[in-house]
Amino acid sequence: MNRDDKKDALDRNLTKMFPVGGDGITPEFEQRLLRAVGQQVQHQRRLRMQKRWFVRVSAAAAILIAAILIVPIHDEPIGTITDIRGLVILRNGGQLQAVAGERAVHPRQWIQTQSGTTADVVLSDRSRLTPHPRTALQLDRQKHGHTVRLEKGAVAIEAHKQPPGQYLRVETHGTAIRILGTRLDVRVVEKPTGIKQTHVHLHSGSVELASGGTSTLLLPGMVGIAEEGRAPLGISSVLEVNELRRLLQDTRTRAAQTKAHANMPTIIDYVNSTVWTVVPLDAFKEETPNVYSLRLKYPAFRVQAYTLDGAVAETRAEGRVLHADLSRRPPAAGAVSTIILRIPSATGLFRTADGKTREFIMPAASVPSVTLLQLALPKATTVQAVQGKIIDQIVETSERFGRLIVTLEADSQALQFYE
Repeated sequence: MNRDDKKDALDRNLTKMFPVGGDGITPEFEQRLLRAVGQQVQHQRRLRMQKRWFVRVSAAAAILIAAILIVPIHDEPIGTITDIRGLVILRNGGQLQAVAGERAVHPRQWIQTQSGTTADVVLSDRSRLTPHPRTALQLDRQKHGHTVRLEKGAVAIEAHKQPPGQYLRVETHGTAIRILGTRLDVRVVEKPTGIKQTHVHLHSGSVELASGGTSTLLLPGMVGIAEEGRAPLGISSVLEVNELRRLLQDTRTRAAQTKAHANMPTIIDYVNSTVWTVVPLDAFKEETPNVYSLRLKYPAFRVQAYTLDGAVAETRAEGRVLHADLSRRPPAAGAVSTIILRIPSATGLFRTADGKTREFIMPAASVPSVTLLQLALPKATTVQAVQGKIIDQIVETSERFGRLIVTLEADSQALQFYE
């Protein structure tokens, strides 16, 4: 500060003090003037000290805030990457690190597997994840337990049994999967339109698949398909079960159009001598709640049972008697329930008439009926004609898995492979 600035400051201070002096210069005035000057000097000093303290405190606060922003939060590890086969990238924000050996993973970190790479991730609750190649997923810890966010790719999951009130959650694009303890595969698939679907293949246990504001329960043997904004769909992982579901719906539609009786459809795999058939639950005998038995025309050993939505039913065999446990998917009260059976070694369904022509006998119906029958024949088979008074038409022919598929509509009784 130069001399003129100092003089101006002194003049301002004196101006503030003059009113206390009154008129005339007396000894009392001089004493009051001295006291006023001293008080003003002390006041100016306190203002300077407060200003310095504020600057120092502000600087310290800025340093503290900067430290909070810079120092990372050290959460407990949420899992460990093990058994790496290829190149795994660990992403923490914008920082990428290649992982070669065993490595701890912290919440909110991303794991990316490159082409041809697989690895295992063991979570702290002992669940195991196996990301497929070209997969990106993030791990997090929430109140309910662990959360896995699958951005792309696929992951196989072996969820350890969860404590009461806890569950493993998998999140994809608009889809959430609630897992209590099970084995499943989750895959994100991008459709040609750019919409991303989530496919869930359940091997054991049960999961709840939610999307579009609704949810469905998946049981072993089922595949769930979901996409953002739409209700999830549960189907079977077995092609023939889904095909019988379609044929049953088609049968009911055709029967309604002709005012005929709708029978249960059947698929006969001539190549493997295997029958897939729909059986009304009324044909079974209820032994205990949700446990049913049925006597077959073939040995019940190796026979498998499914619900119409594709869930696998637990079975056991006693000679030709099949016992099916539907406790995991109890039949709805008052609904017309059915069970799908896979019967292997079902021989004697065809007979050769002249060495070239194969005959299949279907019983005539006493009332107008619609029965859809699908035959899986060797690919080299040539269908020249289908003869028989009860055969209305060939619905369709196609090729699938090296076989000729012929679907027939017949005015006949339903085929019964049980007594």
